[in-house]
Amino acid sequence: MKRINGAQRGNSYNHIRFFDQDGLPWTSRLRWGIILFWVASIFAFLAPLVGIYLSVWLLSKGRSALSLILYLALSVVCVPVFLASFPSRGVMSSVEIAFDVSLMVLWLASAFSLRHEVILYYSGREGIPFPLNPILTALLGPWYVGGHLRPDFPFDDSGKVGEGILKLTV
Repeated sequence: MKRINGAQRGNSYNHIRFFDQDGLPWTSRLRWGIILFWVASIFAFLAPLVGIYLSVWLLSKGRSALSLILYLALSVVCVPVFLASFPSRGVMSSVEIAFDVSLMVLWLASAFSLRHEVILYYSGREGIPFPLNPILTALLGPWYVGGHLRPDFPFDDSGKVGEGILKLTV
């Protein structure tokens, strides 16, 4: 009895390929628009979680819980907006518009409350103004604010950074 393999029967096996027919990685065929869309989508989806994390950090430093409450509300409002956007019918209902507007207002309010708390925290701790760009705060929210946080150095009794810390940073 002769055994017939898959190629003789006309069946082809699907092999996982790490490279395309030209020997290039599959990412070489992606267009920048698709890559930017996915990066923006992932960053937008994770932004409320980063905002919640930074708000909890500020709460542990003795700051207000307003930014935490706003980011939690933003996370709750994101769910119906995300679910309502799938069966797109072309014309948005007034409920969808209300959710979208509330999402935008909550985004701005939570980003600027986080910015305000971070500015107050660092200005009070260091005694100098802590600059954060309001335009970048509005666009990038917690990603921008979190990227500008500085480490907390322990102060001595006179209110200055200890001698050993300065040797480590120079």
